[in-house]
Amino acid sequence: MKKIKVLINREGLDKYLLAHNMTLLDLANAIYIDRTYMYRLANGKCYVSGRIRELIMRHLNTEFEDIFITKEITYVDRRFKIPELHISKSELNQLLDSQSKEITIGNEKVMIKIID
Repeated sequence: MKKIKVLINREGLDKYLLAHNMTLLDLANAIYIDRTYMYRLANGKCYVSGRIRELIMRHLNTEFEDIFITKEITYVDRRFKIPELHISKSELNQLLDSQSKEITIGNEKVMIKIID
């Protein structure tokens, strides 16, 4: 399973900061976050949470696409691969027909919940 994370598009952010005659420090103070955290966000060192995105967009009066980019990640903490299950339509139908609530992936048994 892949996850979608959000990063700041630095060029877009700088454009909006310039238009509002602000610095990163001014923005951090305006939305009440620590300046070091703001610099980490701006430099792509960490992902932007939904709450922080809303604060930045509201303060700069901008849209998501103008200052944020999405990134699909396949690893957690750069160490652990996010597990992915590939199953064909026929295999899925066979699983549904068997009414099984358990499948084996590798050496692990995984319980599944089938919802109508």
